Amino acid sequence: MIKNLISSVTGVSKEANNFIETSEERQKTLDGRHVRDMTSDNWFSKSVRPIVTIWTGLIWGVTTLVMLLKFYKEGFASEDWTTVTAFYGLVSTPFTTCIAWYFESRKREKMAAQNAKANIIIEKTKLKEEAKKERRLNREQRREERKQRKNET
Repeated sequence: MIKNLISSVTGVSKEANNFIETSEERQKTLDGRHVRDMTSDNWFSKSVRPIVTIWTGLIWGVTTLVMLLKFYKEGFASEDWTTVTAFYGLVSTPFTTCIAWYFESRKREKMAAQNAKANIIIEKTKLKEEAKKERRLNREQRREERKQRKNET
């Protein structure tokens, strides 16, 4: 009975391990999704980051205006000060997070594009160097053949 219980538990854990993604697999999936989004013709899929950033900015701006108007009318000595500042913190945190996320992802996209261009240049340079090396070896081989022919006569 205990053996059956142990074997069933280990069997379940082995099956569960098959469904767990590693961070590399997750990043590969995410990269593939970003590539599909950027190559699609859908305007919305390409503009999600700016839309989310603008939306959270509008919410943050409206909340700021409402807070300032409330305290302009009631005074800053109001008893609700701690509640409103806590709410303002709750609203401003997603906005600042969204701004940081937007600019970080833009930076990563630009760096990836620059890396792709640099890799192309590196590959071209390697191919040119290999071609030069091959031409040099061919030249040396022809010289050796000429020397051998000369020595034979």
